[in-house]
Amino acid sequence: MATPTPGTPSMLRAINDRAALEALLAEGPLTRPRLSDLTGISKPTASQLLARLVEAGLVVQDGVREGSRAGPPSCTGSTAPPRTSPGWT
Repeated sequence: MATPTPGTPSMLRAINDRAALEALLAEGPLTRPRLSDLTGISKPTASQLLARLVEAGLVVQDGVREGSRAGPPSCTGSTAPPRTSPGWT
């Protein structure tokens, strides 16, 4: 029997990105901490993957929540609206 091959970083990123997209589609707009809770990924990983998904045009930042905690305000993200320009279906 073959020995299992460990996952590569790019494969793990793809798995995490898919889990995040599935959570956003199922739940609607989510904060990074909530996305982290739903998917089991760390908060820094959630931030990194959301940046990748925003850059890819799959997710949009749609709100900022001010709070009393230290650090930057939390942002909510949701899936991007479908593209309606010619050539995209």
